[in-house]
Amino acid sequence: MNRPQVRPFPARCIASLFLLLALASGAGTAAGTKSTGSESVDPEDFIFASSFEAPPPSPFDLSSATPPDGSVLAAEAIPTISIRFSNDGLPSPQVRMLVDGADVTAAADIVGRTIRYVPSQAMIEGAHSISVRVGTAAANWSFRTASAPQISELNPSDEALLPSGVASRIGARLSDVGSGVDPATVRLELDGRDVTAEATVGADSVSLQPTQPHADGEHRVRLLVQDRSGNSVSASWRFTVTDPPQILDLAPVDTILPYASTPTITATFRDARQNLDFSSVRLVLDHEDVVEGVEVVSQSSREGRLSFTPAVPLAPGTHHLRVDVRNLLGEIATAVGEFSIAHRQQLSITDPSAGTVLLVPETEVRLRVASSRGYADEVSVNGVVATVQMVKEEEVTYAAPLLLAPGDNDINARAVFADGEILQATGRLNYDGPPTVTIASPSDWQTLGALAGGSGPVPGGSRDLAGSVERPVAITGQVSKPVVSVSINQQQAQLDADRRRFTFERFLLHEGTNLISATATDASGRSGTAQITVYLDQTAPLLSVEGPVADGVTSAATVDVRGVVNDAVEGGVNAPEPQVVVRNAANQQSVTALVTDRYYLGRELPLEIGANTITVTASDAQGNARSRELRVTRIAAGSSRVTLLGGDRQTGAVLAPLPQPLVVAAIDDQGLPLAGHSIHFDVLRGAGSISRSAGQQDRPDGVNAARNLLVETGADGRAEVWLTPGSEASQSGNMIRAWSTELAEDVMFTATGLRQVPAVVMVSGAAGSQYVQTQSQPVEPLTAVVLDAQRNAMTGTPVIFTIEDGDAVFSAASAANGVVSADGKVITVPADKNGLASVRPTTGNTPGNVRVRAHVQLDADTPISNAVFNLLVLERTNGPTGFSGVVLDHSGKPLQGVRLTISRTPLSTLSGSDGRFVFDDQVPPGKIDLDVDGRPLIVR
Repeated sequence: MNRPQVRPFPARCIASLFLLLALASGAGTAAGTKSTGSESVDPEDFIFASSFEAPPPSPFDLSSATPPDGSVLAAEAIPTISIRFSNDGLPSPQVRMLVDGADVTAAADIVGRTIRYVPSQAMIEGAHSISVRVGTAAANWSFRTASAPQISELNPSDEALLPSGVASRIGARLSDVGSGVDPATVRLELDGRDVTAEATVGADSVSLQPTQPHADGEHRVRLLVQDRSGNSVSASWRFTVTDPPQILDLAPVDTILPYASTPTITATFRDARQNLDFSSVRLVLDHEDVVEGVEVVSQSSREGRLSFTPAVPLAPGTHHLRVDVRNLLGEIATAVGEFSIAHRQQLSITDPSAGTVLLVPETEVRLRVASSRGYADEVSVNGVVATVQMVKEEEVTYAAPLLLAPGDNDINARAVFADGEILQATGRLNYDGPPTVTIASPSDWQTLGALAGGSGPVPGGSRDLAGSVERPVAITGQVSKPVVSVSINQQQAQLDADRRRFTFERFLLHEGTNLISATATDASGRSGTAQITVYLDQTAPLLSVEGPVADGVTSAATVDVRGVVNDAVEGGVNAPEPQVVVRNAANQQSVTALVTDRYYLGRELPLEIGANTITVTASDAQGNARSRELRVTRIAAGSSRVTLLGGDRQTGAVLAPLPQPLVVAAIDDQGLPLAGHSIHFDVLRGAGSISRSAGQQDRPDGVNAARNLLVETGADGRAEVWLTPGSEASQSGNMIRAWSTELAEDVMFTATGLRQVPAVVMVSGAAGSQYVQTQSQPVEPLTAVVLDAQRNAMTGTPVIFTIEDGDAVFSAASAANGVVSADGKVITVPADKNGLASVRPTTGNTPGNVRVRAHVQLDADTPISNAVFNLLVLERTNGPTGFSGVVLDHSGKPLQGVRLTISRTPLSTLSGSDGRFVFDDQVPPGKIDLDVDGRPLIVR
């Protein structure tokens, strides 16, 4: 070894320094060791020892070793094996740790001056040696892991009392966390006798089942067990076979008693063979001995009774009972049981009291919840969450707003607690609301005709479309409660004896639309109104015949009769098309025309040779009829003429060429073609155009598409044009005439344009904005019209009305053929022949704006809507009201001095200089008729 040159330093410093250098360089080869207890150091590590007569210090602090040398750990323990280097030691890469001879250095940690190793699992039960080395220096220590076997689940249990005549099993559960129980070492003794051979012994249990009952008296059991590592354990217990005293009729047990109960606890006890020790009677209530107040009565030396009544009410919850009694031999009997005291939980409706009659629809319901379990998690009234108003000890007062419907209203209060307990309380309030009026006859949107046999016009006899021809109708209905009066448009109706039904025998309807308002007033002056719209139609449809022409001549065997039919006075919605019948008096043949969009077409009416008198009769659903008559002469073949070859009665999309041309032929009296003849083609009806060739437009003026063309016949006598229908989608809405100045007979072509998909939904009429009172209906129904892109009415399209905002609902009576959603907020109505759909919602109790939107759903992602209705709902008030407005001329200029009068009342006023007029009060409820008389004015 190379020794460095050193100066005289204190011996300990030099030795320490050299030791560090030696450890750092790995110097020294052991030729022998010098031991000091459990540490050993190589002689060369004591290079200065001979000079200073003291060995270098050990690099280990053996006192820090864990587990400590010689310690014993539980077999299932996972020990931390560690040792700390001394102050003069320094951890080196040469440190090695061996556990039971196995090198675990790679799994160990060196933290600071400590090396530590923790096994991944419990070590094998037994002795374990540890060695930690640095170079040739080593620290050695040892410990053991051992656990004695466990004996559990003794049977019978220690100090058990067993009934006589029973062969009870004797045994125990065995376990060992280390090497395991050695069954060969198990020894079971009963009353000092080894009964192991009679028992069933396993690694986890021992069991002895006697063949005979145990003798009365005390029996002792001893069990010895070793594990495979030699650790042993024993257990001893005893049991007694006897008939102990009996405890009968322990009460109360398995019952729930009311809140704040003070139940009397009783029990009867007896012993059939021994006298009882009455001083041993013990009552335990809720795990505490009851000392005072327990009364024990001995009925004999072997029979007695216990009684105890608590001085104060027991707390809510479960209570546990135990009664013990011994006989003079010390045998004990025990009886246990439990009962419950109900918690204080009560929910009551405190205001308004049940049966209260209220005159307003809004009220506040107050509740009281009394509970010993704490506050309720949620309290509600008819689904409306109630809020806390006052807390007083265990009582909490809640309040919730409630909106009532007329008549009886059920009140359902509910309190939910954290443990799932639910309390409920019910009541009933009566809202004596304003009368609700229902008009039974006529029905809303009904159309009436002339009275048969009446003094008025016969069906179709009315020619005055201004509405001055009146027709009486009986109006009947009922009211939700007895009332003092019912008026129909300010005219008093007759009330029945119960004052709930009313009749107006002869209410006069005018021709066209009639708005009827029935207003009922109760004894408190409150009123309710119902609105309906009734149509009177005593006017026959307007009828014209466009073809064939009167006094026309044809050689054809049949003729198409076409024209326009217009039921000018009809129901506003859902009115059917008029019926048109064409009849030939010459042969009594008739055809029923196809009618759509005010056009009709009677196809192929048979003609006779000679004169044919044709009658066209149009009638509406009310029996109003109008007829037109014309003559057509059929001649035999033999004259030159224009005849139809093809292209008639085509159907196609609007604004697109038809797929086939309109073709005629010019023929002579022999039926041979006539070439070079000029054929005129004229568009007589519709906005369509014609052209000489497909796919091209003829523009005679260079701008507009042709509607009149002159076409020369070819060698085959044929002439043709191509028709592009206009925007109208109606039956036979396009009519084209082909004729020649040189030939007899004309040819008439008809074509029908098809509707497109819905493109727009609009408000129809003046119903877009209206005033309505609460619990009522608007005077004007909300009417929407559905059109395609060319403004053709979309018949049968489902129109969806949705209440988007405000207090209102739809019902089955809101629309004819309507389908109402479950919540009453949506109704779907099919559009009628004019594309119209009408609804009439009912407002609720809450004033404010009600917004209703009408739309058409093309598909799931394409709604079409531009129709929004706004109802300004005002709170219902009783009695008369005021009314104001302004009178303007056609240019918007105010008119002064116009007389305004409310019909059937004495109310009358004049418009001022700004055109405004005011009726301050006394305007009756319901619909009014306002007469505006400007005759005195001189308008320049």
